[in-house]
Amino acid sequence: MNSFDKDICASVFGIFHGLIFKMPTSNGYQEYQQSGLFKYWPLNDVDSIKGIQLINGSLENDNYNALLADYRYLLVGPGTKGAYPWGSVYTDRDNLLFGKTTSLLEQFYKLNGVEFELDKNQPLDHVGLIFGALSLLFANNRANVAKELLGVHLLPWVGCFISELKKNSKTGFYQGVAELMDAYLKAISIDMDIKPGKVALYYQ
Repeated sequence: MNSFDKDICASVFGIFHGLIFKMPTSNGYQEYQQSGLFKYWPLNDVDSIKGIQLINGSLENDNYNALLADYRYLLVGPGTKGAYPWGSVYTDRDNLLFGKTTSLLEQFYKLNGVEFELDKNQPLDHVGLIFGALSLLFANNRANVAKELLGVHLLPWVGCFISELKKNSKTGFYQGVAELMDAYLKAISIDMDIKPGKVALYYQ
């Protein structure tokens, strides 16, 4: 099986979108427990195996409320977040939202006809939204556009986000998700010969 077949890429990035952008629900938690979704993960490298073990262990030992609390702490708040999901927090000198890299990403989306239907105004450089855009691009045979989105607008900073997610997750579930994201993004970069752009990073 080609782990970077367009349909598999669309599926994987769709899963990442759901895990990071959407707050976990009780029904979703039960589906993760029952579906065995991660048994069929397309990569079997050491880091992916570690990630799946962390996720499965958490689903056995952490209840839904623990996962929900961890998600809120990491990505929603209120107050300081464990892993800020917006790119400009890492690329803006003052760690502000709607920074220069957000504007460049918005221009990229307009140029390539990528649109979102959101229930509130928010920065489009949310990593979960970018995963959603990648899923749609691969599903619609637009791998070249997906490659640019990865190389120019995600990979230069996403390592900071993943590092914060690994470090600050209070459950093995989100630590495992971080491991899977890290492994898949590194592998697809090699497979698609993506060289990340150079962006100054300021997050401490």
